[in-house]
Amino acid sequence: MYIAHFQDHPGTLHLRRSHADDHAAYLAQHRDTIAGETHRFCDDLGNPYGAMWLINTTERRVALSLCHDDPYWKLGVRKDVTLVRWMPSPYDLRVAHA
Repeated sequence: MYIAHFQDHPGTLHLRRSHADDHAAYLAQHRDTIAGETHRFCDDLGNPYGAMWLINTTERRVALSLCHDDPYWKLGVRKDVTLVRWMPSPYDLRVAHA
């Protein structure tokens, strides 16, 4: 699994808003692989300027392709994406009950 952290270009909020339906349709089309926008990064006024996805794949190239095929990327809303491989912690934080 990968975490994708997106940063948007400044001044692209109008593009983000006018193409939100296309972006939502893309996420719905890939809902088995992309866990949607799990988090949007917003300024103090609530305007989004980035996002985070969870992508269910073990292949970095697949994760990157999904990021680059998003309408927001193709329209130039996205400035960059950082992909981080996510793996469960080896430590089990649950307390065993006797």
